[in-house]
Amino acid sequence: MEVISDSKGDSDCGGGKAPAMSEPEKQVLLDLVAEFKLILEDKRTDFGTTSKKSKAWRSVADRFCSSPGTTYRTEEQLKTWWSNCKKRAKKQVANNKRCIIQTGGGKGKNKLNVEMDRVMGIIPGQMKSLENLFDDDAEIVVDEVETIDLPEHEKIIASPPKKKIKSLEQESRKQKDARSSLTDMEYEEHRMRMKILATELETAIILKTKAEAETKHLEEANKLKLQLLHAKISESREELGNIN
Repeated sequence: MEVISDSKGDSDCGGGKAPAMSEPEKQVLLDLVAEFKLILEDKRTDFGTTSKKSKAWRSVADRFCSSPGTTYRTEEQLKTWWSNCKKRAKKQVANNKRCIIQTGGGKGKNKLNVEMDRVMGIIPGQMKSLENLFDDDAEIVVDEVETIDLPEHEKIIASPPKKKIKSLEQESRKQKDARSSLTDMEYEEHRMRMKILATELETAIILKTKAEAETKHLEEANKLKLQLLHAKISESREELGNIN
């Protein structure tokens, strides 16, 4: 790990100025994010999940800075770089899909680089939901493209209406809100299950304590009866001795 002070900032890194990420550093960070992705990309916002995310990011920062050939970077800088990286990947995927629609099914304008491919591999679910907005089988279908009435060799394909793109973006927000609501419902259901289990455990402890108390009471009662029996036997022996 190398500590460097540089006056040139990196727009991808927050929390202070730092030199730009080198390609090896990017691969190290992407490897670590992939390892912790189930925690880092958890969309829940409850206290337990937030705490796990903080611990995971601390581990990522510690391991990143201890890796050979890396520059010291703070947890916030690494977190900001990953956030910006996801935004770039999503924007590029969305632009490519729009380009495909506008050209009637042609290839996307921009080819994804290695870094973007890695990001898509780490969060394929988020990329897939973004791609589905522009698929032919999506709930909102873009109107078929029309050709302008020009000579055959000059015909061009018209772009879909802007209002359709806006409708797609609105549907994207609705789907995101629906996923968020489902996550909240799952968390509430989990919380209720834990509450029921806690109540059952408390009831079991009370029953156990009660059973132990009853057992102790019976033991003391039996001990007293045994003492009384021994006393009567002793009295009977004394009376027999006096008669003799």
